Amino acid sequence: MEATNISIKQQSSVSINVETLQAIKQRVLLSIKQHCNVGAWSLPHLYRKELRLARAVARVIDAHPTISNIALWLMGIAIMVEIFLFA
Repeated sequence: MEATNISIKQQSSVSINVETLQAIKQRVLLSIKQHCNVGAWSLPHLYRKELRLARAVARVIDAHPTISNIALWLMGIAIMVEIFLFA
């Protein structure tokens, strides 16, 4: 009898947790949609944003060639270490 009560309590707490998580998810998605206006973005708009980002990254790389080269070397070394350790 006691085991049945425990399982019923566990099931009800799990369903409450699932409902709570779904409510939180809906609230977060609504908040993101309101703040970012994601639903209004079209493909040309996204392309222009991506192009602006790529140009900004290119400007930063051109402005700081030494730091960019160091970053590229470190990423290359990290990839080699990862391949060596995990392959």
